[in-house]
Amino acid sequence: MTQQRSSEAASDSSVIRTAETYPVQYTYWPAFSLWSALFLMNMADALPGQAAWIGKTRRTLRDELRNGVTLLNETCILHGLHCEQLRQDTMSLGIPDLLDWLSLLEPEEIAGMLPPIDKIRCLVDGRARFGMDDPIADWDGVGLDAALIHRMRTLIEDPECLKGFVIRTLQRFWDDHLEVEFRRLDAQLHAAVHHGNLNQRPRTHRELIRELVGREPVTEPLDGKGIERILAIPVCHMGSFAMSRHVTDADSVLLITFEAGRVPSPDSTPGTLPTASTYRALADETRLGILRLLSSEEKYGAEIVARFGLSQPTVSKHLRMLVAEGLLAVRREGGTKYYSVNPSRLAQIGRSVEDLGKS
Repeated sequence: MTQQRSSEAASDSSVIRTAETYPVQYTYWPAFSLWSALFLMNMADALPGQAAWIGKTRRTLRDELRNGVTLLNETCILHGLHCEQLRQDTMSLGIPDLLDWLSLLEPEEIAGMLPPIDKIRCLVDGRARFGMDDPIADWDGVGLDAALIHRMRTLIEDPECLKGFVIRTLQRFWDDHLEVEFRRLDAQLHAAVHHGNLNQRPRTHRELIRELVGREPVTEPLDGKGIERILAIPVCHMGSFAMSRHVTDADSVLLITFEAGRVPSPDSTPGTLPTASTYRALADETRLGILRLLSSEEKYGAEIVARFGLSQPTVSKHLRMLVAEGLLAVRREGGTKYYSVNPSRLAQIGRSVEDLGKS
C-alpha cells in the first residue's frame, strides 16, 4: 500500500491522516444496489438528487412491505450480509442467487449478521440510533413507532423468524419493485466498474469521493487507521452523494457506494494528453465560471442557463465544448442532462502542465 502522511500526522498518531492513499478497486456488487434502493425508501426526502423511480416506488409500497423495509434498515442486518459476502468472496452474485444463498444459511448465521445485541437494545429502547458514515451527508436514522419496536424485539429473539422475514422482504421488494429497474441499469453498473478500474492510481479518501461525486466531502476527513484498500461500488439511484462503511475482516476494507450514472463514460474522458483545443476550452471566462459552478455539485442545463443570464443556445455551446474535452461529465435522467466536473480529466491537465515545467 502506498502511503503519504502530513508532517503533523507523522508525529501525532491521534491526528486524522488526510493524505494517506489506498489501492482502489471498482467492484460489481448487485446486493448493494438492492440495499441502497431499500435505504432510499426511508431516506429519499433527506437526500438530494434522487431519481423519479425512488419517489414513485415509495408511493406504491404497501404498509407491510414499508414496515419491513424500515426494519431491515434499522437493524443494519444488510451490513452484516455484505460483510459475509466479502468474507466468502460472493459479491458478484445476482439477486436471485443471493436469495438462494441466504436460504441455505442457518437461522443462527443470519442472526449473527445483526450488530451486537446491546446496540440493538439501545435502539429498541429509544436510547440510541444507528448512524451512517456518509462523506457528504450525515444521517441519524428514522423514527420507530411502538409496533415496529415490538416487531424488532420479536425478530431479535427468534432467529428462525428473522431468517424468514429477511428473505421474504428482500424477495418481495425485488420481485415487485426493483427487478425491472435493475435490469434496465445493469449495463450501466458494469460500465462504471470497467471505467473506474482503468485508473489504477492509489487515491486518498478525499480524492476518491471527489472523483465519485464531483465535489469535496463536507464532513471531517476520514480517519484511515487500519484501512488496507477501498472497494468502490456503483449502485442505482444514489444521487449526488456517496456512503462509506468500514469493514474489518481478514483485511480492513472501506466500502464506498456511489451513483453509477455519475461516472463519466469512457468516450467523455479522453485518454490522450491535452491538446490546444483543451486549453482553448479553458480560455474563456464563461466556461471557467461553469466549471467553478459545477465544482460543488451537479446541475441540469436550465439551472446553468439561469445562473449566467445567457441564452440557452450560447450556454449549450459552452457545455458541448467542455464535454467534448472531457472536462464535464454528463448523466441522463429521463429527458434531462445533468452536468458535473470531471476531476480526473482536470487532474490529468494539471499533471501535463507540471510536466511542461519539468521538461
